[in-house]
Amino acid sequence: MKRLIPALALMPLAAQAANPEWTLSAADAHGPIATRDWLPPPDHPAIGYYTRATDDAVARLDQALADGKARLAFDVQSGYLPALLAALKVPVDSQLLVFARTSLQRQHISPRTPRAVYFNDQVAVAFIKDAPFIEISVQDRAQGRVFYTLDQQSDAPPRFERRSDECLNCHLSRLSAGVPGTLDRSVAATITGRVIARLGGSTPDHRTPLKDRWGGWYVTGAAGVVHAGNKALADDDIQAPATDIAPLLANLPGAGYPSGRSDAAAHLLFDHQMQMGNLLTRIGWDARIALSQGDAALAKTLLANDAKDVADYMLFVDEAPLTPVEMTPYAKAFSAQGPRDAKGRGLTQLDLKTRLLAYPCSYMIYSEAFDALPRAARDAIYGRMVERLDAGQVREASAVREILVVTKPSFRAFVQTRRAS
Repeated sequence: MKRLIPALALMPLAAQAANPEWTLSAADAHGPIATRDWLPPPDHPAIGYYTRATDDAVARLDQALADGKARLAFDVQSGYLPALLAALKVPVDSQLLVFARTSLQRQHISPRTPRAVYFNDQVAVAFIKDAPFIEISVQDRAQGRVFYTLDQQSDAPPRFERRSDECLNCHLSRLSAGVPGTLDRSVAATITGRVIARLGGSTPDHRTPLKDRWGGWYVTGAAGVVHAGNKALADDDIQAPATDIAPLLANLPGAGYPSGRSDAAAHLLFDHQMQMGNLLTRIGWDARIALSQGDAALAKTLLANDAKDVADYMLFVDEAPLTPVEMTPYAKAFSAQGPRDAKGRGLTQLDLKTRLLAYPCSYMIYSEAFDALPRAARDAIYGRMVERLDAGQVREASAVREILVVTKPSFRAFVQTRRAS
């Protein structure tokens, strides 16, 4: 696998540690994550984003390809996409379609050739018809989001290339919680896909009102829902009323895209999941940096404040109310997965009437990224969650607590230890 490594990442660790930019102070440990001036440096010796070996689904698949233990078949219509989705266990029905030109290969995107995004709880795969490569981002257990491309060439063995430099120009900012992460953007776009930056935009998550989500995206399965999707402005008159371009979706099946679907249910999950992954990365990085400085009091304060953001997001505090969306085959399949308690309840069960989840606690608590958090970070999150749940400050608090005790062993152990003390 080819890797692009900035020169700064080659700085000796002693020199990095001596750099005051790497030092976390007491003043940096207070307040919500979004309001802090200090951001965790990717090159900090406790992080080593550019230099440490990755442990993610794409790196493992790349090694299997190199060892001859896996292969990817090339499809005439869509290249390596079908085989890649199957190898990474990403459901085809998760497809989301964005017609705004907002990615590395923006010149290939338009309402007639949208960028198709497929995802599961670890990986997002982006495909554009006739574009030179497939884009992949994956949640590494410790390093956060890692970015790769796969060339769409049938005459060369398929291998992944890590693209940290180019991708982090956009994917490392305060919008991604100050760490390498994903950006789920809502923007105003024209009939050719051109983004009108002066009209503004947002980075939606589950707290964002539906009317402000999905600008520049196609949306299906949302009849009667007021949202910003499926609307394109005229290139020569952006003040004119937007055009509904949803009818163009009928042209996609058979043109290299598996379907013309871009389900609202999948959008809702994507909105939640992208920021959840960013927050898990942030508290993990903060924990590793604070603990590396050997200041227990500083680490405790920082993680307690981080945990407020992470746990409250995980428990859907301040979730925007939903208008009912369609329970599509994808949504039904998603609801059926994941662990269950004795009553058949689970955190992946969707509501889709007034809220996203029937039992509002993020299913990302079962992810590799959550389990790989430093113990101090995980315990800080659990402590905040227990406070919220025991006080009945979140919806379905009793049910969520009971589900977690049965299905998440580390949460059960935390509760038992807390009770014993």
